[in-house]
Parts: sequence; C-alpha cells; structure tokens
Amino acid sequence: MKLGRTIRPMSVSVPVSKSRWRPENWTKLRNDLLLLTNPMRITHLGVAGFELIGDTNPSPAEIRPQNRRAEWLAFRFCPFYSAAHALGQCLAKDMTTKKETATDGSAASANRAIGAMFFALFGGCWLAFGLLGGYGMRLAPLLGIVAGTLLLFFASRREFRRNRGAHAAEAESPESKRTGRIFITVNVIQWTLVFIVATVLSKLGHKEWVIPSIIFIVGVHFFPLALAFKVPRHYATGAAMTLLAVFYPFISSAGPGSPVGCLGAGIILWASAVAALASPA
Repeated sequence: MKLGRTIRPMSVSVPVSKSRWRPENWTKLRNDLLLLTNPMRITHLGVAGFELIGDTNPSPAEIRPQNRRAEWLAFRFCPFYSAAHALGQCLAKDMTTKKETATDGSAASANRAIGAMFFALFGGCWLAFGLLGGYGMRLAPLLGIVAGTLLLFFASRREFRRNRGAHAAEAESPESKRTGRIFITVNVIQWTLVFIVATVLSKLGHKEWVIPSIIFIVGVHFFPLALAFKVPRHYATGAAMTLLAVFYPFISSAGPGSPVGCLGAGIILWASAVAALASPA
C-alpha cells in the first residue's frame, strides 16, 4: 500500500523576447540585473561573490551605524556596475561587428567615442549610487542622472557611427589587435582585484572601505590603458580617480562611507566623456 504520492516539480518556461544581440550576452545582463531587483535577498559578500540565501536581510543591529551607508553601497554597487559593463560590451560589440564598405572618418575618433560610451555608462552608475546611498530615492536628481547618461551615451554612439568605417578598416591591423589584447588583460586584472578586495574587506568586517578601494582600482587601471592607447587624457582620469579614493575618506565627515566618493567618481568619468567627444580628430 502506497503512502502519499510523489510530487513532480513543475517546469515553468519564461518567454524571452528576441533581441538583435546574442542571447548569452542578454542572459548575463539579466542575471546581473536580477540581483538589483531583489535587493532584500543579498545578505553578504561570500567566497563566490554575492550569496543569495533566503529572503532575509542583515539586521541593522549587526552593522555599525557609521557603516550602514557603506554596507548599502557595497551590496548593491558591484552587480549594477557589472551589468553596465555587460551592456556597454554588448553595444560596442554589436556596432563593431557590422561590415562596412566605406572607410570615411577617423579611427581615432571612433576609439574616443567608444571610450566616451563607457565613461557615460559607468559615470551614471557612480552618480546614481552616490545619490541613492547618500540621499535616498530623489526622483528629480535621479531622472537628471538618467537623462545625462543617455545624452552622453547617444552622442558618443553617434560619433562612433560617423567613424566606424575607419575603425573597421583598422581593426585587423597588428597594432589594433595588440591594443585589444592589452585592454582585455587590464580589465580582467581590474575585475579580479575588485572581487578579491571586496571579499577580503567583507570578511574582515571593513565593508566601508569597499567603495574607496574600487575607485582606487578603477583609477589605476587607466594608466596602462593610457600607455596602450597612447591617450594622455587617460592619465588625468586615472590620477583624479586615485586621488579621490585616497583623500575623500579622510576629508569627508562621513568617512569612507560618504557618498562623496561615488559622486566624485561619476563626475570625473562624465568629464572624461565630454573631453573625449570634444577632442579634435
């Protein structure tokens, strides 16, 4: 005689809208954004990154008062930053893989426009998190950040499209391939360091230093890129980011958890985007 019955799990298929970008890129971007849409599920940084263990939230009593803002930023910044990076990669890859018959324009202008697109996206991320982490949900400033990000991004995209023929013609050159390898290597090292530093600081109970550390690492990564791309302007961006990371935790009354860090990083990146678009061909 059988006691009870076996319950089989019901599979649920979720329709995925068609996209002109590759499905695997959208899958990665969607997974990153899911972390943002379920902020109450993010409990702490673990060995595998952000661990999702139930619908619990760390008790505010377990967090030192001066570190609560840093805790908020540390838990929510990396997934959103990674999602922006994935989106930028998707857009840049989509635009650079199209076959071009004309070679009008300047490859240097196209490269500056690609850099400006990344600066616009990441600058918007920093500004949004500085606003949300330091001042809460304020609709008007947030809409201003979104508008500024879109304005800079599409202005950069328009500049790239005007010069993508020359960019495509230069893409197969040995120098361009070498520069591309350096770019990938530098960014792999950057994200590896971000992951290691964020994990170690979390385990040591110093989450308030995660954001200054990320700003410092991002700033340092501009120096080898400036050398590889032969763009002196990147030295100024890197120097401004590293100096901001070093000094703002000691100058601001809120310490390393101050929104000054995120806001300053966003302003620096947006200024770099404007400088890239304003540079002569």
